[in-house]
Amino acid sequence: MQSGTFAKISIWAAIIMTAIVSVGIVMRVAPSAKVPPGMTALGASLASGATTTVIIAPGGAIRAELALTEDAQEQGLSGRDSMPADVGMLFVFPTLGKYGFWMKDMRFPLDVVWIDADKRVAGVDPGLLSVSYPHIFYPSDDVEYVLELDSGEAAALGIATGTQLVF
Repeated sequence: MQSGTFAKISIWAAIIMTAIVSVGIVMRVAPSAKVPPGMTALGASLASGATTTVIIAPGGAIRAELALTEDAQEQGLSGRDSMPADVGMLFVFPTLGKYGFWMKDMRFPLDVVWIDADKRVAGVDPGLLSVSYPHIFYPSDDVEYVLELDSGEAAALGIATGTQLVF
């Protein structure tokens, strides 16, 4: 084999290995978790420009829009008319804390899932109604993530206090 051919093969091997490692890092999904067709684990964008992630729960996968900025977190899902069963909004906070949530301008009831830094469910407030506004809901323990789902979806997906989520 000529040295030029070996160099070309080595470069292609390096490119392929880099791609494989990059996909493994980006996916961040447990090997046993099944991601539905058309979903990626991290970094997908909706037509609206929102970034999404996939959350794997015991009863299925959730495509979650990420609320990363203060403005996005304040807006949340308020003003929307509905949400599909396999969709949610994941609020990502910079530090552990007891973040408060209200139901201002909500048009449908929600399940609020409080999630700690280890991605274990710290608690679930099911079926919160818009008429509860201006009441503010807080987790019982410090959390780093909050997941909002259509009412009844937390139970349907097997999400309860202590459930380990993958995302």
